[in-house]
Amino acid sequence: MCKKTKIIGSVIIVFQCLTQWILAAQVSLPVFSHESGKYDQAINLCLTCDSPDARIYYTLDGTEPDESDLLYGGGPIVLYNHVTGDSLTGNSDNAPSDATEPQTFYSATVRAVAISDGMENSETVQARYVLDLVDATFNIPYADPPAEGGGKHLLDVYQPKGKTQTPVLLFIHGGAWKQGDKELYMELGNTYAGYYNVTTVIANYQLSSDPWNAKHPTHVMDVAMAFAWVVDHIAEYGGDPESIHIMGQSAGAHLCALMSTDGSYLESLDLSTDMIQGAVLMSGAYNLYDLVIWPSNPLGLDAVDALGYKTLCQNTFDSWEEEVLLAASPGNFINADQPPFLIISLNEEGDFLDMPGFVQDADNFYNSIVELNGPQVEIARLNVTDIPQEILDVDFPGETEGHYEEIYAINTKMWNSVSTRMVAEYLDILPASPLPEEATMGEMITFNWQDEKLATHYQLQVATEASFGEADLVFDNEVAGCSWSLDVEPGYNYYWRVKSINGLGASEWSDVESFSYQTTAVAETDLTTPENLNLISVYPNPFNSTLNTTIQFEPAQNNLDADIRIFDILGRQLYRENVKLYPGQRQLNWKMELDYPTGVYYVVFQHDNTRIFQKAILLE
Repeated sequence: MCKKTKIIGSVIIVFQCLTQWILAAQVSLPVFSHESGKYDQAINLCLTCDSPDARIYYTLDGTEPDESDLLYGGGPIVLYNHVTGDSLTGNSDNAPSDATEPQTFYSATVRAVAISDGMENSETVQARYVLDLVDATFNIPYADPPAEGGGKHLLDVYQPKGKTQTPVLLFIHGGAWKQGDKELYMELGNTYAGYYNVTTVIANYQLSSDPWNAKHPTHVMDVAMAFAWVVDHIAEYGGDPESIHIMGQSAGAHLCALMSTDGSYLESLDLSTDMIQGAVLMSGAYNLYDLVIWPSNPLGLDAVDALGYKTLCQNTFDSWEEEVLLAASPGNFINADQPPFLIISLNEEGDFLDMPGFVQDADNFYNSIVELNGPQVEIARLNVTDIPQEILDVDFPGETEGHYEEIYAINTKMWNSVSTRMVAEYLDILPASPLPEEATMGEMITFNWQDEKLATHYQLQVATEASFGEADLVFDNEVAGCSWSLDVEPGYNYYWRVKSINGLGASEWSDVESFSYQTTAVAETDLTTPENLNLISVYPNPFNSTLNTTIQFEPAQNNLDADIRIFDILGRQLYRENVKLYPGQRQLNWKMELDYPTGVYYVVFQHDNTRIFQKAILLE
């Protein structure tokens, strides 16, 4: 082989390698609009990539993305998942006495990859976000400390950040009147404040296991004093004192029911049960004497169960005699004027069991209220299939696992469980439709609406027809915050509407707003020009792909900052240049580098708050 042939062969090989390298060039990395970190409000996450025609695929759970995952469509990815910790593990980032190393639970771990045909995929990029949407204030005294000592007259407030006049939920924990603590229910406070914008209060009360062995009516009077504090102070934390609900589970349900039916406890504090907008009672004891009767127990309890309840009542109420237990039983005080009740009970199945006799006791309590033919009362059943598997997998003590699982299905980062929604629906916290405000016109059109106190985020639709058909939609996406800006093409009437969203669902659409966004006329003489711009024109117009077109303008002011953009009929930006202009005529040549279709295009000249539009018509 001659030397010349070798050289030619080497050139061919180099050319082939160079061609393969060019074809296999790697796509640019996707870029996140928000850096990893902690945010105190929902965010609009946008993704960009410098490589032309690149498609971005992403995941929100930290898994590796590929073309089978979500394709980024250009609109915002709304991140609104409030996360601060998990009460089941004991690790959290705001528990006041957490002795373990705080553990961070991310609202979203976003991973993205950019893909373009004929090029090597980009590397995967990742960002982690923690959204803490709740201001938590711990250990607020609601009364003087107990005379015997201890710190039981304390409560915690979970306040939705930036919200005012929100509904209020006061939660009272269970534990057979002898155990339990408000810190165990941190996630319940975070759930209702973070996902439903309910100001949530969780209170401690004196227990029968305290060194001074608190007895009835100490427990219920503590709850009444906590309620009085809420009435007097909750407005300072963004809550509405005219919209207070109470909720309790197990012994907490008993205490809430007793305070709501026997008005003497609130009356002693110059308050009334009329101030309770509703009570959620989850697996409580409502007719205490029925628990201890033996033989012929009305709830079907055996001797062992009845004896256990006698011991418990002796410790809590200082007696298990009928007269004493009737005086502490909500079922003995039901009346036509009591607040509305939601009673949550179990459909027992397998290991999904309540405390012995509690299901029948709840039925009896419910039926007695119905017979009064006046008070509002509902009963709801939880099935084992309603409990998240994460909760079912926890090894709760004893055979009555359902009694614990029902409350932990709320008190966990599994915020959307059935029991969570039962309570949310009863509180009637579906957000109202937001009130649109006038769209503002600047460099882009900005759509504005008033904040809805129960909303965590919104959905915005913009269309060129009032029917909002798919073919007419310009924008249809969820949005964090109360405004969003769009580049829309001139020459159309635009219609827009917005709805509110929270953990419970979405509101109805708002009223439809509209505005006209028209171009200026093509003729130079019809243009409305600012004082510092003497001339703008597009020539030739119409034009074709071989002739191209020239954009001409003549500024009268030195150092004039200008932004020139070109859009197609769908509002897609095809060209943009930021320029600094000086006196004297200036022109830009717009080259038809791509195979654009024939039709109308728009040249937009922007300076400060002045926009000038010029049609440019492309012929074949």
